[in-house]
Amino acid sequence: MKKIVVYCLVAVFATLLSSLVPREVSAIIPGSMDCEAGCTFVAAGWPWAYLVDHHGISPHGSVSLVLGFLGDDYISNADFLLSFLFWLTVLVCVGNGMKRWRSRI
Repeated sequence: MKKIVVYCLVAVFATLLSSLVPREVSAIIPGSMDCEAGCTFVAAGWPWAYLVDHHGISPHGSVSLVLGFLGDDYISNADFLLSFLFWLTVLVCVGNGMKRWRSRI
């Protein structure tokens, strides 16, 4: 149980740390005069961009976790979960690989 908690905490940290990876996403904002056909927004997160510049609210062209938690930038829960699951899978695979490698020595 302790190992699962550690894996989850490290996966959350890796997911949050991945917000330093700059990205761009395209989005259509219905009802807006300038993005009805689609706009490109600054985003962050890897492998899925879960933090996106919020149109008309946050400073244009920048994203940050602090502004995301304050609601100025948009945090996609689904993409955050996918990124978390990716990092959790990587950690479990590396942990199991290290365990098998050590048992062979």
